[in-house]
Amino acid sequence: MMWVILGAVILLVIVAIFILKKSKPKPKPKKTITLPNDLKLIAKPVDEIRKEIEEGIKKGAAEFGMDVNEFKHELLPELLSQIDNAKDKLLEYAEKGDYEAIDKLSHSVKGAALNMRVDILGLPLQEINRATRRREPMEHIKAYIKYFYKKYEAAKEGMKF
Repeated sequence: MMWVILGAVILLVIVAIFILKKSKPKPKPKKTITLPNDLKLIAKPVDEIRKEIEEGIKKGAAEFGMDVNEFKHELLPELLSQIDNAKDKLLEYAEKGDYEAIDKLSHSVKGAALNMRVDILGLPLQEINRATRRREPMEHIKAYIKYFYKKYEAAKEGMKF
């Protein structure tokens, strides 16, 4: 009788080991961050973003009393340079957890884009600015910054300025 019990225990241990080896650990769910409203503006296909940039250029040129080509070649490069130069600084500030620095820089660049009527770039930057003022987790703000620049750079790549 003892041999039967010992055999059953050994068999159960072997079956348990087999089952444990076969079962794979469940993957951790991927962290997803919901984009705030104005950041969703740049979640469009790249061609739509380019089209909205072009529309903003036309609107800005009209409001500044400039020819579209003149606006594109004189004012727009300055805006794009400001946005480009802000990227590394914004990410650096996010790494440091410096809400105030992100707030100040994103506010400045956002203001330039909105003043030039390129809302498709200004409003998402405004949302990054708001997120710092709401003190959202820095992980979210960093994700917003990276997402904005990913879409911005893709849209900018195919445009001629």
